[in-house]
Amino acid sequence: MDERPGARLRSLAELDDASLVARCRDALAREPELARRICALLWQRHLPLVEVVARRSLRESADEVIADVAVIFCAYVYDGTKPLPRSLPALVRTFVKREVVDQLRRRERRPKSAGWEPEEIAVDDDPLDAALRTERRDELLARVDGRERAMLGGMLDDVPASELASTLGMTANAFYVAWHRLREKLQEMLAQGDRDG
Repeated sequence: MDERPGARLRSLAELDDASLVARCRDALAREPELARRICALLWQRHLPLVEVVARRSLRESADEVIADVAVIFCAYVYDGTKPLPRSLPALVRTFVKREVVDQLRRRERRPKSAGWEPEEIAVDDDPLDAALRTERRDELLARVDGRERAMLGGMLDDVPASELASTLGMTANAFYVAWHRLREKLQEMLAQGDRDG
């Protein structure tokens, strides 16, 4: 057998998926470059299936799903504790479907009142809102931590909540919970200041 890397890879390309996964796992410790090439070969073999399934479900954000599945796929191929696949195409479809569902969940995570944005519910006679729109804003901003300050500053500058959540590395749901808690904390600070002042 020709031992050049290209010839070796061409001979491996004739193997079935399970055999390639096994070879990749065996080569990982001894020949990491060969393991990487085998994994790339397997990925290229199944990429068309990944693209079809992802694009059928999510047209506009399919590329993100495909990239996530590539990482999951390679992690599976390299993980010697996972069983060899009976059907790698079926496993790949499962990976894609899970990522599509995760993507849809991330996109749809909203409070029960759809379209709710915290700045939309503040009313003109809200003491906290009034204080934040005056000179007390700096005083209150100085009393919160960095993440809360970024959240509050963004909301006061009319940055959409979804954009702020993304910037802060939070899901929309986690952002709304944190925003609610921050408002409660600020209201308490404001009430304490009024009692003390």
